[in-house]
Amino acid sequence: MAGKAASYPAIPRILPDRKTTHMPGLLQDSLRSLLLAFRNEFNAPTFENFLVLFVGAVISQGSRTVSEMIRACGNLAGKHFTVYHCFLSRANWSALAMARILAGIVINAVPDDEVVLVVDDTTERRSGPKVHGVACHRDAVRSTEKHLVLCFGHKWVVTTILVKFSFAARPWALPIIVTLYRPAKQEKADKLRHRTLIDWAKLHVAFLVRWFPSKKFVLVGDGGYSSVELARFCVNRNAELVGRLRLDSALYAPPPPREPNRRGRPAQKGGRINSPKQEAQSLSAEWHEEVVTWYGGKQRDVKLLTGTALRYVPCTKPVPVQWVLVRDPEGKLRDETFFSTNVNRPAQDIVGLYVQRWSVETTFQELRTHLGIESTRNRVRLAVQRTVPCLCGLFSIISIWYGRHLATNSSALPADPWYAKTEPTFSDAIAALRLDLLSSGIMFKCSKNDKSIKIPKQLWDYACQRLSRSA
Repeated sequence: MAGKAASYPAIPRILPDRKTTHMPGLLQDSLRSLLLAFRNEFNAPTFENFLVLFVGAVISQGSRTVSEMIRACGNLAGKHFTVYHCFLSRANWSALAMARILAGIVINAVPDDEVVLVVDDTTERRSGPKVHGVACHRDAVRSTEKHLVLCFGHKWVVTTILVKFSFAARPWALPIIVTLYRPAKQEKADKLRHRTLIDWAKLHVAFLVRWFPSKKFVLVGDGGYSSVELARFCVNRNAELVGRLRLDSALYAPPPPREPNRRGRPAQKGGRINSPKQEAQSLSAEWHEEVVTWYGGKQRDVKLLTGTALRYVPCTKPVPVQWVLVRDPEGKLRDETFFSTNVNRPAQDIVGLYVQRWSVETTFQELRTHLGIESTRNRVRLAVQRTVPCLCGLFSIISIWYGRHLATNSSALPADPWYAKTEPTFSDAIAALRLDLLSSGIMFKCSKNDKSIKIPKQLWDYACQRLSRSA
């Protein structure tokens, strides 16, 4: 890749042509340790390009195109601009290997042996006949139950890990594995096996179980990821699935004892039993008033109705589940039913786990607002498949760094007198990292031949603070 860059015709340079080998030494210890974990996945020149684009993605405002990243890097981007474009479209590195390292970093921030995963999909709006993987998808943000809105773009299946930071009341959903979903028609044209959203979720779980066999994983998904197929897959791999259940779901009793000397295959299930909706209408229903963790980290009084049953679809083995019907005593909210493949889990925990799923929606919103996930302009296959996963990984790295940064620097908490925040958000995390990079002088390292001036330290601090907060 370096040889190709040297073969291009000379172009006028505004910035000095210098290498970036000094860059790791200029980073703070907490950030350096995070980035050096990925060192073995690159050769030396590619790792330098990785560091430059990392800083550029943090410093950039608005869009996260490669051109904007190297423009924001200033002195650091001393190579030909095509070298940085080739990092995503041609460089030899594995996104899956990077996801494994990132997953290890995030899991280390979870003190418990039980790791809560949240899987969901999001649509990145893109258009263009030459953009790889663009298709027509349902717009989950604009669509409702009665009104369907379609949009062109990429659909990404994202698996995140819930991390409870000491500075936040709600857990943060940090993306670790991100894969592109393509319609069957496109994959058939490329002679590839078609994978549904459920197939990608199964593959993500299989990767994590293989990488971290000592951990107990709990996968949380919405109604689209609450299938019997995914539930059976998780049970077979010693994982747990928590999801949402229809009120009129078909549930079955356990199979009756097999009669002696009876021929044929043993029964897999018993007769059909009442659905959660029918059970709630029954006069013999036993409701329990409980206090559960609700959206926003608040405690809410609800009425719970629980039961155990088998979920079954043809051609699959039945899965035992515990279902929980949640009813608002005041009648303001509609009834909801959740389930878990762990029949011994308390009902309040099932509700609390599913409610935490909403953190992934916050992550998607912050990715669009602060990391420009819909501003990319890549078109070729490899660049498209790498760019969004890299931006999602950047979200996780910044969040982990901010947690470590606050542990040693409590003054980094937002303290604006006119805007009293109850807790920091991702905008504060990325602003703190920008301030850390700008204050360290990494963007403005001058050689002895450069012209330089002295400015007062108060003016320098003020400029760095304003630049870190600009958007």
